[in-house]
Amino acid sequence: MRAILFASLLAACTPSTTSVDNPIAVAASGDHVVVAADVATTDTGFGCGGGEAFLGSSVLFVSNDGGKTFARTVPTDPRPLIRIAAHDGVFYAVAHDNNGQFAVVTSVDGTTWTEVASQPDYAQDFAAASDELVVAHATGMLTSADGSVWTNHPIAGSGYFRPSIASAHGMIALGSSADGMLHVTSDATTWTTRATGLTSISQILVDEGSLLVAGYAENRGSAIARIDLETTTASPVVTATTYSGFALVTPAGLLDSSGTLAPLGATIGQGVAHVEPFVSAAVDGSTVAVVRTTSVQVSLDGGATFGASVALPIVSAD
Repeated sequence: MRAILFASLLAACTPSTTSVDNPIAVAASGDHVVVAADVATTDTGFGCGGGEAFLGSSVLFVSNDGGKTFARTVPTDPRPLIRIAAHDGVFYAVAHDNNGQFAVVTSVDGTTWTEVASQPDYAQDFAAASDELVVAHATGMLTSADGSVWTNHPIAGSGYFRPSIASAHGMIALGSSADGMLHVTSDATTWTTRATGLTSISQILVDEGSLLVAGYAENRGSAIARIDLETTTASPVVTATTYSGFALVTPAGLLDSSGTLAPLGATIGQGVAHVEPFVSAAVDGSTVAVVRTTSVQVSLDGGATFGASVALPIVSAD
């Protein structure tokens, strides 16, 4: 019976290719909101035994009215932007090649982009602080104080596995999903190591004078550790949480991609349902923008309340 059923499924299935705009990240700066996406292509293949997704060419959705309306644009550079942030009113992003190389690109309007740095490596994370831009890649990191001049800093040994990065108070912090150690430097040359109470690190966030290091804690599941940057001898404060893989520090609290909002304090408060789950989010002062697979939702009061979802002009084709 199983063989007959399998044969009938094959006979009824026709291999096909589908493509659809796939939002990846979002950034906000004043009235400008930019959603970076790629044209995701799926081939069902022979026998239709399951699809395989490929990273496609770049697509951007740009709003000049605070996220009320968006225009779809296809940039001249086909490399998709896998990370994007705003810094001093200018957008910066990591453009990724399918061959593993990446570039840092910049734009004042979110539509026209210029390459300012490149590296023959795979970029893993990107962070924008008030005084510095940093990119973590497979064997080191790129840093820039002005967004124009970039310096590569190789990491001794084989680098870090899937590194996360953050910059705050004149210090850069790197973490790895391979362990729970935080590596901190003030000069990109000499490093110190801080324990976090975690066994793996998946994201590093900045909350005033502290770092919120998210990941996994043995016997506690998903957790976030608060690391005091100013007191090197302080033990980390670890809070069990429903952290789901991406979070954002907003004026209203810690907003998680599952849609929960948690109060921030010495420990992370219990998250409560706040918005629908989202793919990525960005904060610019009191503006918080969240992007989903087909829409964007914007808050103008620091994430306390959100306006109606605005549909993106997504294009799909069979």
